[in-house]
Amino acid sequence: MGDDYDRFTLRATGDGIVFTIESDFSSIVETWQDLTGYAEPTIRHVRLENSSEEVDLTSDSVYNTIISLFADAHTIEVGRGCLGLFYTGFLDDLDQLGSQLKTIRFEVPEDTEPLRGPVRYEDRVGYLLDDIEDLVRYRFEQGQPFSLVERMVASDNEEVNRRQADVWRSFYRDRCLDQYVRPE
Repeated sequence: MGDDYDRFTLRATGDGIVFTIESDFSSIVETWQDLTGYAEPTIRHVRLENSSEEVDLTSDSVYNTIISLFADAHTIEVGRGCLGLFYTGFLDDLDQLGSQLKTIRFEVPEDTEPLRGPVRYEDRVGYLLDDIEDLVRYRFEQGQPFSLVERMVASDNEEVNRRQADVWRSFYRDRCLDQYVRPE
């Protein structure tokens, strides 16, 4: 494994600025603070990506602070290499963000086949789909529904995008997520 083994990319947009940080997971918050100093810009749009699918996230200290970067976000995009590898409780932390969070996008893993029938519980993609459904339902029940729950488009390959779109449509329809989403 090379130097990029645990590199995450955080793209943040807000207050008329755009920042892109590439850092190891445990340094994202520190790197952000180093870049922004005392300015503390308001982040409106966050995109998290990780090109590696094998990341050892063992540092507990950053888990309590990374969600603070998203406190004012209206849109969060979570790449495939982040959701399943992020710390336990990441989606629970998203539950706690305020009503300003209206749009969330998730990248479907490239090798995921269209879902047919019930997803086996032990299937990791099944876990992720369950977690996404729970997040969307919870926010709805708390009076903070999303306006949009979408698939994050990350691939330049049309065939991959078509397959991912099929998987997402199937998931969204089968889980009846539209009942929990309130477009503005």
